[in-house]
Amino acid sequence: MVVFRLLFVVIFVFFILSCSESEILIRYQDQETSSQKNNDDRCLDNSGCHENEVCVEGRCVDASLTPCQINQTPLLHVSAGSLNFGSARLGQTAEKEITISNVGNCTLVVSRYFIEPNSKDGFSCPRCEQKPVAILIAPTQSIQLKLRFSPQKPGQQAAFLTLLSNDFSINPSGKMQIVLTNEFSGKPQIVLQPSDLSWGYVPYNYSNSAVATKKIRIANFGTNLGAVFIESIAIDGDNAFSISPQFVEKFIPIWLEPTAEEHANSFIDVPIAFLPRGFDKHHARLVVTAHNWGETTPFKMTALLSASSKGQPKIKISQEELLFRSESNEPLLVGSVTSKEMQITNVGESELMISNIATSIQNGFSFFPSFLPAIFPGESVTVNVFFAPSFVQAPANAEQTFSIQKSRLFFISNDPQKASTSVGLFGWTKNSTEETLTIEMNFDNAASGWSGDDFRNVDLELISPTGFSCTKSDPHYSSLGKLDGIRDYCSEWNNFLKEGRTHWIALGPFEKPERISLYGLDPLLLSEQIFTARVRYVEDCSYMPGALLANLLGIGTSMLTSVLSSQAGATVGISPAHISNVISKYCVSHSPTQATIRFSVNGLEIASPQVLLYQKGDFIDVLKIHRRNNHFEVIQ
Repeated sequence: MVVFRLLFVVIFVFFILSCSESEILIRYQDQETSSQKNNDDRCLDNSGCHENEVCVEGRCVDASLTPCQINQTPLLHVSAGSLNFGSARLGQTAEKEITISNVGNCTLVVSRYFIEPNSKDGFSCPRCEQKPVAILIAPTQSIQLKLRFSPQKPGQQAAFLTLLSNDFSINPSGKMQIVLTNEFSGKPQIVLQPSDLSWGYVPYNYSNSAVATKKIRIANFGTNLGAVFIESIAIDGDNAFSISPQFVEKFIPIWLEPTAEEHANSFIDVPIAFLPRGFDKHHARLVVTAHNWGETTPFKMTALLSASSKGQPKIKISQEELLFRSESNEPLLVGSVTSKEMQITNVGESELMISNIATSIQNGFSFFPSFLPAIFPGESVTVNVFFAPSFVQAPANAEQTFSIQKSRLFFISNDPQKASTSVGLFGWTKNSTEETLTIEMNFDNAASGWSGDDFRNVDLELISPTGFSCTKSDPHYSSLGKLDGIRDYCSEWNNFLKEGRTHWIALGPFEKPERISLYGLDPLLLSEQIFTARVRYVEDCSYMPGALLANLLGIGTSMLTSVLSSQAGATVGISPAHISNVISKYCVSHSPTQATIRFSVNGLEIASPQVLLYQKGDFIDVLKIHRRNNHFEVIQ
């Protein structure tokens, strides 16, 4: 026996010495893992077990091995008898969960679970669609079942999730059904953006193979989920215009829901190609046939298409230079404002399109309007140029008491012979014997969203000691969109005659910057008085470019110009309320805007505070200006 024990010790020592350190570690870890696994299998109740397991004598075992005994009953309980997936859009997926629990005292067997095939309508159950296996739920245990809704068509949808189990207390077949629904409401409103699309001048030659392509957007400006069904699109008229058959096959027919930013199911961009067939003017129509959800009668929407290859457009400007002086040829006082008109005429044979207007340097010069409609052959448009000097440059010599401000006004057009045309601007300026106060405001747009700019309207205002206000004029429109009149606040101030003269002017295409000047104060009538500079966040999106606003309204740039100038009258059918609604749709959830206000006296800056405006309706009294002993002082 002693010899045998000694032999065993020698063999064991040899075994240890012959094993590497890593092998010993691995064997130890395997043993530890096995021990841990055995410990993990131990349980106190069913809550310590996995799905399809029950706790039996301290260990988790397959629930199928423990069927219900006499006097034992499984009881199926669901977290909700119905599920509403809300307002899911076409192309989106909404997801919800339902909890299935066993509140009985033996294993619940859900043998089948599926969505009724005759009522799916976009509802799905991922686990149901896999190879279905029975779900075993031990007493006190629960499982979660995911359900999804991806609408395939607009409207109210409904389906049933069916559960078949061994809980026969529900009914003899053990069948339970959960109702699945969605929410749907809204009214569609389709528009074409724009409703008149012009290519302008497109040159033609006998070997012409160049195709010019533009797009018209079919958009739904309805409410909520009100959908419209686009049945067909086609070109009616001149075959110089065409739509690719491949495009039509891919996108038509299609359901469109109300417009949502970056949502592909809310609009469709139709590419329209133009290939001139000769030296001629070309006209056609894009015809869209559609019907609203819930209706069967179709309707048609049309957009006018035009182009010309008859002859080139040709720009002609009425003046080569504009001179700004008083009626007696005297220099203008700092703080004053004057304007001159000029005409742009198309003396060519195709539409003239002005794509941009800009000054080389501001120097107090500005213009209106900032955006021009297409000018037809033989027609003209008027441009107003303003000069509002806010400072005097150093005179050329000691004897000269005035300075000359210079700039150029550029027009960029589709005239192939003269793409850029300019007019010289010259303004004579001198300082007043009295001080002139100039307040100038610039604000930062957030430049968010698909439009590249939010075009919000932030206005500058100066309030007199007696309550008069100088700010932007306020136009009033009738219910038909016709201009009834304009309230000029600064003129009302000036008519009072006792608090100086004021004017408001915008110096850029988006009213950036705005400027108010106060001058001509009588020192005998005004002393120890306080003026208030105020900034108002008026509207989220009032001053977008004319072309963009016209596209949103679906009326075309030329028609928009007629509406705003009251030339179209009652036949347009676009009310200010509709314009406001369209603007509001694209002007929400903006970040705060920062405005910088510069205060100057006779051209010398005395203060430049910054303010932050958070939402429409906000206003801030920036600074108060004290006039004492014929001098302006800024006070907090």
